[in-house]
Amino acid sequence: MPGKDTFIGQIIDQFRILRHLGRGGMADVYLAHDMQLERQVVLKILLPHIVESEEFSARFQREARATARLQHPHIVQVFSIGHVPDGRAYIAMQYISGGALSDYLHNLIAQDQWITPTYALVLMRQIAEALAAAHAAGIVHRDLKPGNILLR
Repeated sequence: MPGKDTFIGQIIDQFRILRHLGRGGMADVYLAHDMQLERQVVLKILLPHIVESEEFSARFQREARATARLQHPHIVQVFSIGHVPDGRAYIAMQYISGGALSDYLHNLIAQDQWITPTYALVLMRQIAEALAAAHAAGIVHRDLKPGNILLR
């Protein structure tokens, strides 16, 4: 099966893969250009070992469909789902350019600075509101951590 760099430069459906952003427990994450709507998106492509489990593949698609129904200012929008040529599922999602909370905190620490209490409270409220909206829709995040919290 293709490695993470194999997709760079390829066109999958209407998406041109630009670069690899990272890897999570279930998927490789890519920055892509939506050629139809002229916008940047994130493509999460299931990892090869996940495809071997029908349960995980089905959960991935169920969660994508459920998340796509959520409309909340602090939840990333899901645009579409599909399959790459080798059969693995992908999710096309909203691209948030601000980076992860973990990177922001590491940068502050490197500069011997701290997050202000006011900003910490604002972030915590937004995170709590997003989780409440997801839970109200029957969705459990399963991997809440600073690396998965995106900043605008």
